[in-house]
Amino acid sequence: MINLEQSYLLAQTGLDMQHLHLFAEVDSTMTVAERLRLPGIHLIAADRMTAGRGQRGHSFTAPATGVYVTIVIPVRPVFLQQPGLLTMGVAAATHQVLETVLRVTTSLKWINDLYLHNHKVGGILVELKSDAQNQPESFMIGIGLNLAPHHSLATVNATALSTTMAAKNQLIAALYKQVVNFSVHPNLQRVRDCYNQHLLWRGQLVQVQLGNQLKRGLLQGLDQQLRLELVDQNGQLHHLTPEEATHLRPVQQ
Repeated sequence: MINLEQSYLLAQTGLDMQHLHLFAEVDSTMTVAERLRLPGIHLIAADRMTAGRGQRGHSFTAPATGVYVTIVIPVRPVFLQQPGLLTMGVAAATHQVLETVLRVTTSLKWINDLYLHNHKVGGILVELKSDAQNQPESFMIGIGLNLAPHHSLATVNATALSTTMAAKNQLIAALYKQVVNFSVHPNLQRVRDCYNQHLLWRGQLVQVQLGNQLKRGLLQGLDQQLRLELVDQNGQLHHLTPEEATHLRPVQQ
């Protein structure tokens, strides 16, 4: 049984049947997008995934209690010139959608995760695809959200955004519209402001591995170039890479 409402999503997104792809179960919506090599703008959604694609090649099983979409958009130079802007913009857009639809305020873990009460509730994955001449052609934007409770969430220190699946289709439509709108009208300052207002562990003592040293310091927020800043206990300023930021942990006091 598929819980995705085709007629509702067609009406809400303005897409036609050739650009909306709904599945009861797939290996991964990102893999489907890659396999189909879709030109233009497309929305792919699935009730369940058996081999979801995460950061750094990680895979995961995604039960039917979640929201799983991939949005395909044509390449725009601004996102090639500033790597990370699209990922952060999509995370900020997702944060906004959750506030509007669910009345839930999430925290943003730089660069691509959403948290609620210090537990992960969602993640963003952006991949660039090239054409046969190896020219950038499209971005595949994957969004996964833990909408309703499932026993598997506890095993990965995750939680759910809601107690029911009632808002699933509404969330998918709203995510599509917000992401496409950001892709056409990217606003760097709005992204920075959203992250700095809702950044996970901002102003707290954290620790992170930098090279061969374990550093402790206060997480400052994002600078004008959307870089994550940390001031260590010696007063030295560090700009963390996305890889380094994945190892950030709060220091228990």
